[in-house]
Amino acid sequence: MQTEYPRASSDTPVQAPPRALVVDLDDTLVSTDTFMEQALVVLKAKPMAIFRMLVGLAKGRAHLKALVAAHTPLALQDLPYNDDVLDFLRHEKAAGRQIILATAADSGVAQTVADHLGIFDAVLSSTPGNNLKGPAKAAAIGDHLKETPFDYIGDSTADRPIWQAAGRAHVVAADTATARKRAGDTKLEQVFVRPGLTPRVFLKAMRVHQWAKNVLVFVPLILSHTYDEPARVWAALVAFLCLGLCASGTYLWNDLLDLADDRAHATKRMRPLASGRMTIREGVLASVALIGLGLGTALVLNGVVLMLGISL
Repeated sequence: MQTEYPRASSDTPVQAPPRALVVDLDDTLVSTDTFMEQALVVLKAKPMAIFRMLVGLAKGRAHLKALVAAHTPLALQDLPYNDDVLDFLRHEKAAGRQIILATAADSGVAQTVADHLGIFDAVLSSTPGNNLKGPAKAAAIGDHLKETPFDYIGDSTADRPIWQAAGRAHVVAADTATARKRAGDTKLEQVFVRPGLTPRVFLKAMRVHQWAKNVLVFVPLILSHTYDEPARVWAALVAFLCLGLCASGTYLWNDLLDLADDRAHATKRMRPLASGRMTIREGVLASVALIGLGLGTALVLNGVVLMLGISL
């Protein structure tokens, strides 16, 4: 006798498949850019590798990422993971959702992070010739999930095509206003607040307290008894300021080159760059700007001092 199974009537609601959860890596799951970290490690060990990297870049960003990743392992246990995002992923994984890592980072880096965390059902990442960013990432997610709806956690305007495909945006940003701006026209569903760079954090990165060493520039004024000459006092003040700016720029550059070592240190891991409170891009720009400002100020203002001295 053939067993008959009940058939669903036209009125029986069809349960929608659970939404997969897709997350970006750089500046989202981790508060850093893995490629830039690896590039800095390469340049620290072999400064002349910059020329090889430029050749690799000429072949495409994905090729350069693969080239750098092949020579630079990451200290996975010390990366500045975004705890709010990671806790959310683990909670949703326990609830039975499919968790996918989708990143423009090199496939080797992405897979290594995925293996370390052990929570991902699939990994989508860049390979030589295919930089998985923006529309390319959206297409890869669509191909992988087929008709399965998904949520996506990202951090930049480059993620808008993925948020548009998802229909709503989960954004990592300093505040809700920034998150809305990054999401564009897509409905903002959730914000993972990641504190941005503040003046206080920037001053901490500059280590302004160490400018105290520069008071030595005033010693010649005292020893020569010329502290009552405005031009000389002004020149000493300019020297104090310019030395401080150049020193701060140098501190930042050293921190960029020592990220892995600082993160493994009990106290240095709290420095703005090591902790992720200052991004690598911000650190590089600040370092160049501070050194340039220090040298430029010395050139311009000491020229003014020289002219004043001649006129007097």
